[in-house]
Amino acid sequence: MIRTFWKYTIFIFIAASIMVADSSLAKEGFFLGAQLPVNDVRGDFNGLTNPEVNQGIGFGLIAGYGFSRNFSLEIDWSGSSHHAEGAKIGFGEFSLNAKYAFDTEHKMKPFFFAGAGAFALGDNSLMFGGRGFNIGFGGDYYVGEKTSLGIGFIMKFITYDKITKSEGPATLAGDINGDTASIRFDLTRHF
Repeated sequence: MIRTFWKYTIFIFIAASIMVADSSLAKEGFFLGAQLPVNDVRGDFNGLTNPEVNQGIGFGLIAGYGFSRNFSLEIDWSGSSHHAEGAKIGFGEFSLNAKYAFDTEHKMKPFFFAGAGAFALGDNSLMFGGRGFNIGFGGDYYVGEKTSLGIGFIMKFITYDKITKSEGPATLAGDINGDTASIRFDLTRHF
């Protein structure tokens, strides 16, 4: 299902980039936003090594600063809900990311996205913690002078190396690969 969703989303992104023509520019200064992430946890959570984790959707916040029309830094916080072998679990992220937006003559501004963060996956009985980095691309569409809608395709390369919460004795034998593919939709207000 996620592969079909990715294909349609990429098609819509490319079509919107080609069809929209205007000369609005990305903004400098402070910005705040809300995000809707769709996360697909992969890696060792494949049903063989560890329980398979189903795709999940969540909510998050974005706070950042545009140093120029092209370069900005943002802090992202998000969480999503998933199911694994009948249990409801959560995926959480807190990351610092850099975004480079390209100058175009369109309201749609394509960008590259890279950063690093802390991640968590689990529930009240067992929670894995780890670190990783993000890399991706996307576009921001300026619906007004101070408001943009965004879509990003982000790969999160995550290594879970500790157990942060457990109801009983638990030992992590080696690192766990928690690579996660994400599609992020956001609404951002530029000040």
